[in-house]
Amino acid sequence: MRTSAGQFLLLILSVIASSGAIGIRGTEGPRAQCAVDSPRSRATSSSPFVPVRARVVRHLGSYAEPISGIDLSPDGKHLLIGFEARKSGVCLCDVNTGEEIRRFEGHTEPVTDVAFLSDGRHAVSCASSGEHVLRLWDLQTGQQVGALPGPQDHLFSFRSLSCSPHGEYVAAGADDGFVRMWHLGTRRIVRSFRGPSRREGFWKYRSVVFSPDGRRILAAANHPPPTDDGADHILCLWDVRTGWRIRAFRGHVKYIRSVAFLPDGAYAVSGSIDETVRLWNLETGHEVRRFSGIARPVTSVASSPDGRFVAGGSDSTVQVWDTETGQKVCELRNQHGWVLDMEFLPDGQRLITAQHKVAPGSDGPNRDDIVLLWELEGLRQMQGNAEKDPPEYKER
Repeated sequence: MRTSAGQFLLLILSVIASSGAIGIRGTEGPRAQCAVDSPRSRATSSSPFVPVRARVVRHLGSYAEPISGIDLSPDGKHLLIGFEARKSGVCLCDVNTGEEIRRFEGHTEPVTDVAFLSDGRHAVSCASSGEHVLRLWDLQTGQQVGALPGPQDHLFSFRSLSCSPHGEYVAAGADDGFVRMWHLGTRRIVRSFRGPSRREGFWKYRSVVFSPDGRRILAAANHPPPTDDGADHILCLWDVRTGWRIRAFRGHVKYIRSVAFLPDGAYAVSGSIDETVRLWNLETGHEVRRFSGIARPVTSVASSPDGRFVAGGSDSTVQVWDTETGQKVCELRNQHGWVLDMEFLPDGQRLITAQHKVAPGSDGPNRDDIVLLWELEGLRQMQGNAEKDPPEYKER
């Protein structure tokens, strides 16, 4: 799901070097408040506003090692954290207490991503160039229980992981132009997915996700050198069974950092350094909504479990929107730096963020990356006011 802290900061700093300050909405500190005025809220409440308050309810850890990615267990009780540390590159912690349960040792290169398998008892991790395998872990014992070998001549970094919802496959995106898929039973590569043909160089796959039914894979593909016409920044959708590319989605004009399916599998959301979060119809390939109010590069996106809300993270800020109306319903703000990754909990009322903390007045991380658990008070009321029928998005 992620990239190294060094590459991440260089990329971000190059984009925002000449930009101004962010306007602040709501109040400073761990608790902020904002409100949405939407047709649904006006129709279902005596007040035209449904307040949504965001507050930090738990610090899940501050870490000296730069965080490379997180993943939440299927039951929402445990969190995997990947670090750019050669020996202790993977950590398991308890979401309810914030307690670190154990570390997993074995990687010889910085870890670039982590993911739970669907059984919730095992996990997989990948690392940067120099390691030719994905490592499988038993979360109860902390032992490595296997490996998924890549090509022997593989000299590129694996960047993003995703596990199929039924537990059969693991997919990994790399910098060599391929998204590869392993069968967990045979532990062999059974598919290699490619993007549109290029005259030179490779697509670099930054974010890879299986669809909720496990039949498709979506990935953010970026191709250097970057241009401003969007041709080098696309989303690719493939059929898992055939390996065929179904569609490429164009519109972003700068590096795409993150993608996520909505739970119905018919739509997906993407976030880019071009300061946009976009909603896509996967059947038509059209952009159906662009969420407003962002003034910084977007570094992570997530969908709530019911698909009612999407979140986009940037510099010390996460914004949450209603997917049907496009209205911003809340803004989470703190002083802990760029949002590297985030996950909604299964209840849809809480959100975990992993952030690169940047010391005031410095040019880089102060080696105190942080993971926070937020509560979004008021989303439950909004979900209770929602229509029972699934939302329909009007295309732009």
